[in-house]
Amino acid sequence: MAATKSRSADDHSIYIVGSGGHARVVADILIAAGQMPTAFIDEPHAGESRLGLPVIGAGDVGSDVRVIVAIGDNEVRERVAQDYHRFATAIHPRATIAPDLQIGCGTVIMAGVVLSVGVSIGNHCIVNTHASIDHDVVLDEFVHVGPGATLGGSVRVGRASVVSLGANIIHGRTIGRDTIIGAGAVVLRDVPERVVAVGVPATVIRSRKPGDRYL
Repeated sequence: MAATKSRSADDHSIYIVGSGGHARVVADILIAAGQMPTAFIDEPHAGESRLGLPVIGAGDVGSDVRVIVAIGDNEVRERVAQDYHRFATAIHPRATIAPDLQIGCGTVIMAGVVLSVGVSIGNHCIVNTHASIDHDVVLDEFVHVGPGATLGGSVRVGRASVVSLGANIIHGRTIGRDTIIGAGAVVLRDVPERVVAVGVPATVIRSRKPGDRYL
């Protein structure tokens, strides 16, 4: 296929970095919101297609294109984001969002999400399908809130942490950075940084080293 024309800094095109399952979900969100993405960027799969859109290599576009880094693993997403400097956001039209939401660049909000008043979401976060986030919650950069998770009011989740599928955090609690809250866990107390906490109530079962994968 022919190389895609390089885009200038004032172009409104959106490219999706990655072409796996999460990337296809991001494309679907953009399409539902009336923002047709231009292509997926994924060197190993260049020449293929996803959802009728081409998959291209990074060298096929200029450095000023707007992207969403659609990679589920927080650490990998952070590392890849360093290769780009212009970012879009993706917000599904079926999300329920308070008008004072603060949202960072590169963040993805999926269908059925509820974001209440006073919520602040950092750059490159993922708030997954049907997650519920109550008033005055703060998500630092590169956080992933899993499908069906519930965060009570005034919760804070530290940088690059994960609140897994169906987990619940009661109001006012703090989750440290680089921490994993397991699926279905119920967090009744603050959880420190760089640990894995699971169960009801959530209990720390081990520490995490930088670079430990969770997906």
